[in-house]
Amino acid sequence: LVTQGLLEVEVTNENSNYTGRVKDLSAGGMFFMTSRIHRVGQRLHLRVRLPGSTSPLVVDGVVLHPHETAQVKAEGIGVKFILLSQEANASLNMYLAEWL
Repeated sequence: LVTQGLLEVEVTNENSNYTGRVKDLSAGGMFFMTSRIHRVGQRLHLRVRLPGSTSPLVVDGVVLHPHETAQVKAEGIGVKFILLSQEANASLNMYLAEWL
């Protein structure tokens, strides 16, 4: 689901906390915009507030690919979800079903 940056993601890793804009979201992962540089395989803790949900989607993910261009050092990253609770999975699937 292409979100066009309308959803904000809070990202925590071993070195920092920051926010980014979700560009694409699926049941298996997301792509979000960030100027931060991450290595492939790096683990991230993510929180996304989905419209209509009372609590944020909280999930751990692993960086699959950083997306870089010659003009911008780091445009965004693709993350695969690795730890998704049943509650988070249900919330995400409900959100995706509503918008797909």
